[in-house]
Amino acid sequence: MTELASLDHESVSLRGLYRLAGAVLVQAIVDIRCGSGRKKAEALRWIEDASERQFSFSYCCKMVSRDPDHVRRQLARQQIPQWLISSPNVEAVTTH
Repeated sequence: MTELASLDHESVSLRGLYRLAGAVLVQAIVDIRCGSGRKKAEALRWIEDASERQFSFSYCCKMVSRDPDHVRRQLARQQIPQWLISSPNVEAVTTH
């Protein structure tokens, strides 16, 4: 594979990861706002978890270039961050 082709492939893969991370964040917000008791509780635990492992809340925030603590504060104030709604890296997520 040529170097240019490799870069294009990595770029596509990274875009996919950004979209997935954004979609996971959006789904957690939906679950907090509209989910049943269990879904809401699991989403809240996920958001409050300080872990930085793959696809943790912190990891997903960092993938879309956001500070996890700032996003937590916004969520605590019941504000959906505008950047999350309008991000070009985040495609619309269908809810249940």
